[in-house]
Amino acid sequence: MPIANLFPFLSFLRWPGEETDQHQQDNKEPGALDLGRFGLQGQQVFRDTHMVSLYDPDTRRVIVVTLPNPDGFGQPAHDPALEIPLTKAAEALTKHLDHLPPAAVAIEVDKRARLLSFSTNVNDDETWGTDYLLLKEYKLPRPVANRTVLRSELYEAEHTMLGADIVSYLLPNRPPRPLQRHKDRYAFKYWTTSTLGMWHEIQIVARLPRHPNLILLDRLVLDEQTGSKVVGFTTRFIAGRTLDKSRPRFKLRWLRQLMQAIDDLNLKHGIIHQDIAHRNILIDSESDSLALIDFGEAYRIGVEKRGDRDYEGKTWN
Repeated sequence: MPIANLFPFLSFLRWPGEETDQHQQDNKEPGALDLGRFGLQGQQVFRDTHMVSLYDPDTRRVIVVTLPNPDGFGQPAHDPALEIPLTKAAEALTKHLDHLPPAAVAIEVDKRARLLSFSTNVNDDETWGTDYLLLKEYKLPRPVANRTVLRSELYEAEHTMLGADIVSYLLPNRPPRPLQRHKDRYAFKYWTTSTLGMWHEIQIVARLPRHPNLILLDRLVLDEQTGSKVVGFTTRFIAGRTLDKSRPRFKLRWLRQLMQAIDDLNLKHGIIHQDIAHRNILIDSESDSLALIDFGEAYRIGVEKRGDRDYEGKTWN
């Protein structure tokens, strides 16, 4: 009998072959717009042009794409949601981005997506700044607060997803070197908008003791300008994939490890993870062990996270 049938709350665990086409379709967001690697920041419609603001997760910048608008202010019957200009803007930016200067913040293209002009004027930059909190505002234990690294001292080996990179720590006066060993790698998690989520997660991962099946804080990452603001944190790197990417045959020993990690969090440390899902469970390919990641939704029993403030006395799971 599949493990998921024995433990209904682990419904994300499935044996190979149990997923149906319908299940795969259900996992796709209906009506999702494919903009490639870009995220939609906004769109403005003018009589003769569309201005589409696209977020590039690789450069963490917003670039405005201006393209012709043949329909004026009317709502075309063939595209009532005005999705065509969005996809055309993403295609045009994909085509030209590698040929633009790093400081480019806006481009204009013609109806055939040929580049007409670009701008590096900071007044055209729509990238939002982030008001990072000072390290002292986290009020962390001294041993944790002393484990820091500047963002400029990180070497980005791979950009994995929005808000997460694989990095190594640069050695003083030495150039970056190829990462030969997994132990030289770390995961760097960061925020580019609100710092509230980062504050909550760091309060959890910074205070937990080391655990074989939990991915916790290694160092706090500080901005290179002041050396006093927290822009993210690093964790140890796991050479493996999450369950939603690999879908392996789930082993009983992994279930024991997961249950032990949950028990330790709940009973020893009074922490509820709140987001135990296949995307947050890694299988270490070297040790064949399970690791629980992402404490962004976690909270400490007695204090509930809700919006931008804490409420005392919440103890539900």
